[in-house]
Amino acid sequence: MAPPSFPVPLPPRTPRTPGRIRVLASSACLMLAATGLTVGPAAANASASPAPAASSASAAVDCDAVPCVALTYDDGPGPYTDELLDTLAAEEVRATFFVVGENAQSSPEPVARTASEGHEVGNHSWAHDDLTEKTGPEVARDLERASLAITGATGSWPDLMRPPYGAVSETSLAHTYYPAILWDVDSRDWTGLDSDEIVDSTMSQVSPGSIVLMHDSIAPTVEAAPELIRRLRDEGYHFVTVSEILDNTALEDGTPYRRRP
Repeated sequence: MAPPSFPVPLPPRTPRTPGRIRVLASSACLMLAATGLTVGPAAANASASPAPAASSASAAVDCDAVPCVALTYDDGPGPYTDELLDTLAAEEVRATFFVVGENAQSSPEPVARTASEGHEVGNHSWAHDDLTEKTGPEVARDLERASLAITGATGSWPDLMRPPYGAVSETSLAHTYYPAILWDVDSRDWTGLDSDEIVDSTMSQVSPGSIVLMHDSIAPTVEAAPELIRRLRDEGYHFVTVSEILDNTALEDGTPYRRRP
């Protein structure tokens, strides 16, 4: 996975309309049976209410006053996701997980757990295809299919997406009806680094307002989590979700975001 390269500047976009997403979510839930998606444990008991609220401690964080960082994990759920969730729970850290739709469909339980423990769950496409290689309508269908699977697991339609490989084009963004979350810190865990190297790579790049790219599908990344959290805390960082770190920005659909402005 290489860092993203951006296309030519895009024209101004219409501000996102969350109500539209919620209407789609309601319709999507009715489509679950027709699409053959399995309703996950959270959705089986969920009402139309939003995902669990942030803890009072996290919600009180003012990222203009204190250094904040958003840890993000891609490509799950996988065999190490529950171990990572155990670590985050023990450390009282909330993160953001960008989930692959077909993984959410086949393994809804860890996705449901992720949401129920207060983490943010975003869309990472249906099968981790490069969306820049699809037509616009294909991009929209791919992301909708992934969101249906995520909704089946969590009971809530995702508000954010991350394009696989960080790859974006004018066409793919024009058919992405979510803010497109990239990153400014690449842990480079995907290059085969061990856990110590992942920590060192991340710490060498992080700054207040950073969004950190990692993968819960990679064992050394999960092994690195306790030490990474300790070192970030030692430097005064507070851990927040992507939506929280971007709470000073009016997010727009189809617009890439890499960090807190």
